[in-house]
Amino acid sequence: MWIALIPSVIALLFALTEVSYHQKHGFPHGIGAAVFAGALFVGTPVGIAIWLLLRARRYRKIASLAETDHGLTWHVGGGLVVAARDRTPRPEYTFTIARYLRRTLTAVPPARLVQ
Repeated sequence: MWIALIPSVIALLFALTEVSYHQKHGFPHGIGAAVFAGALFVGTPVGIAIWLLLRARRYRKIASLAETDHGLTWHVGGGLVVAARDRTPRPEYTFTIARYLRRTLTAVPPARLVQ
């Protein structure tokens, strides 16, 4: 969730810069251009921050479900992790993982020599 702070801080900096510029110089290109610039340079990072927060909330819900519900089975296929109950996939608990994590999760553990 803390990663959402980065676009939020960027949006705040853009907003403060735009407000200070318009206080000093007025609206040289008209109010429409100022609204468009504000929506573009402030709205985009805010939208990214909201998307990251919603994604973090969803992942937290899936993690708490994985800890508490032992009836679910987890299947790794391609770049997806799919939860299933009684061999029925649960698409609401599906998420993507990186290629290196997939290799780590599905790798055969190294053999150890036992004497």
